[in-house]
Amino acid sequence: AGLETVCYGSYYRVGHDGENGRPLFADVLSTAAALGAPCIRVWAGTRGSAESDEAYFEHVCRDANRVADLAEARGIRVAFEFHGGTLSDTAAAAQKLFAALPHPNLFSLWQPLDSLGDDARAESLRVLLPRLAHVHVFHWLPGDPFDRRPLAEGVPAWREWLQFMHAAGHRPDALLEFVRGDEVSILPAEAAALRSLLAPAS
Repeated sequence: AGLETVCYGSYYRVGHDGENGRPLFADVLSTAAALGAPCIRVWAGTRGSAESDEAYFEHVCRDANRVADLAEARGIRVAFEFHGGTLSDTAAAAQKLFAALPHPNLFSLWQPLDSLGDDARAESLRVLLPRLAHVHVFHWLPGDPFDRRPLAEGVPAWREWLQFMHAAGHRPDALLEFVRGDEVSILPAEAAALRSLLAPAS
């Protein structure tokens, strides 16, 4: 069908290997290898940056280095989800996390978090750009995670973000993540909007 595996979107919580029924990274890594996935999406802990002390931060960093080593040995990258409720939930938090993790096999994903305004979204992209693996494309209005809007309405903002990435020499894979109402029938229109965004830069 011409499909390409870009990333295995695991729900591995770094720092919580196998805890309380959570996945073991060894299993996640085996699954990614079986899928031929070049990258594994992971989550930076189970707490937001504002709720985490330094001991927890260091605990997550130790496991991050461990899983990065294991994945590197299999030729697979590891990328943190940029998401609320993790140690990568704001630009400042992500900057702190990556400053503590110079491991060459640790990367980041990026998406325009609904919890951030336009300026904060742009700043988070700027901070994560050097480690960017790929981006999750969708259109939600800031402050409202339940109002999924058509991607066509977000084309101006996405064009600006993509142009910023391209100007800096980054052309990450752009993946559709959400569609309104999870309706399959909407997917062709969303894909067309994404193609329109990518075409000028291709």
